Amino acid sequence: MGQPWPNIVDELDRHGSERTGGGTPRHQILRMSAVLARTGLGRSTIYRMIAARQFPPPVRLTGRAVGWRREDLDRWSESLASVDH
Repeated sequence: MGQPWPNIVDELDRHGSERTGGGTPRHQILRMSAVLARTGLGRSTIYRMIAARQFPPPVRLTGRAVGWRREDLDRWSESLASVDH
């Protein structure tokens, strides 16, 4: 099925080329477009959920750029309740 996070725009690996098993970078930072694509949520919904502490806050990359840690989004996604049909 391919990589679970196919729309990674920026990647930050603070430990050089250190990687975990499976060749996945240990630390990844996803920009807004990747977060929107991955979650299916809208930009304003994400910021509203951040304000309500229902979504992981972004990390500052530069003076104006922010991104989300992949591991924070993974934990958030895993914490969501399953829907039974």
